[in-house]
Amino acid sequence: MHLRSVVYSSLVFIVLGMVMVLVGCGPVNDMDADAKSEEVTLSAKDNGGKVEVDAGQTLVLTLESNPSTGFSWEVIESDDAVLRPKAEPEFKVTSELDPPPPGAGGVEIFRFEAVEAGETLLTLVYHRPWEEGVEPLETYSIQVTVR
Repeated sequence: MHLRSVVYSSLVFIVLGMVMVLVGCGPVNDMDADAKSEEVTLSAKDNGGKVEVDAGQTLVLTLESNPSTGFSWEVIESDDAVLRPKAEPEFKVTSELDPPPPGAGGVEIFRFEAVEAGETLLTLVYHRPWEEGVEPLETYSIQVTVR
């Protein structure tokens, strides 16, 4: 009887040890300190905030838009020596209908390259570019620090 309890106790300890080893070998976090993402993504919820990026990273800003109304987002403030546009803004329709109905809204996507260490205020306005003396419908600002 004593031998049987020793065997069972040993088995319990072996199984517990294996479980502890397997738990310790779990998946590595994607945002590990050594594995930083090439892109930092922002949206309307980040308006008025701050963001830190490393030089060489891409800052991607996605904002709701509907160019069929004449409104579009325009960058009005940014230091190109710190944060430089990578390409022209891109518009994507967000309608689930195929084909999307005429005048469907979507998102404008802006991509910026973090060029060198420094700080800049990135400010965009949602307006009709040809209307002068009219307040923008919306303003988006974020303080960007490039490390």
